Amino acid sequence: MSQTISVWFNSLSGPAKGVVWMLLAAFCLTGMAVAVRVLSQSLHTFEIVFFRTALGVPLMLPWLCRVGFNGLRTRNARLLTLRAMMTAIAATTYFWGLKLIPLADATAIMFTRPMFAAILATIFLHEVVGGRRWTAMTVGFAGVLIMTRPGLADVDVGVFLVLVSAVFAAAAAILIRRISRTDTPDTITMYQAGSVGLITLIPAVLVWRTPDLTETAWVLTMAVLGTLGQRALSRSFAAGEISFVLPFDFTRLIFAAGLGYALFGESPVIWTWIGGTVIFAATVLLARTGRNRG
Repeated sequence: MSQTISVWFNSLSGPAKGVVWMLLAAFCLTGMAVAVRVLSQSLHTFEIVFFRTALGVPLMLPWLCRVGFNGLRTRNARLLTLRAMMTAIAATTYFWGLKLIPLADATAIMFTRPMFAAILATIFLHEVVGGRRWTAMTVGFAGVLIMTRPGLADVDVGVFLVLVSAVFAAAAAILIRRISRTDTPDTITMYQAGSVGLITLIPAVLVWRTPDLTETAWVLTMAVLGTLGQRALSRSFAAGEISFVLPFDFTRLIFAAGLGYALFGESPVIWTWIGGTVIFAATVLLARTGRNRG
């Protein structure tokens, strides 16, 4: 069976492989969010974030054994530390938000990361943003307003937390642009796992409760799906142009709605679908205009 799948996959074109990797990433990352939601019913958010990040270290050990300690050489220790702090904040606010709002809502809001990244790149990297990119960002934030409907509906604190997470995740992505000029992706990943693990260990110890067997199974599921999802996402962007494969990331909202309904009885309101679609359309437009620097 696995050989048949391998033969079929190898016969695909590069863009088609990118789509398959994107669909796999969307499912795995949504599955990770489900595991976080389940764990948040009994474990503190600080402890969940620690497990998610710290378990990345043993998952990266095969790579470290293969390349040796030379793989840890870096010229960007300060930037890596700063990125670790940004990632710790992003993960904590996202996981906390997942506990408070429906899975589909959190997924849709996180589609704003590219828009925040574009704004931060303009401010800190002095990138030139053309009219079409400003239009795309304006449309995207209009989608956020459609979802939250300020003044017409109570804005849940969970929505605010996920928006904060999107901002800090975008900031971490901006730092990757600088760091990746001299460091390899695996080196960056290893430092992130170790550094974020150390940062989140302190608050985790303050609320520590040793997981039971069921919780341990969910912790491992969260770590494996999160790692697989990130690797699949990277492979997707490597196999096909981002403007081609990115639209298929919208399936993450579909997966989130389906799993949220099946496992937690959550039924996304119409505003989630409309706002999420607008946000995602703006994200795709931003990717296309970014390729042309429009």
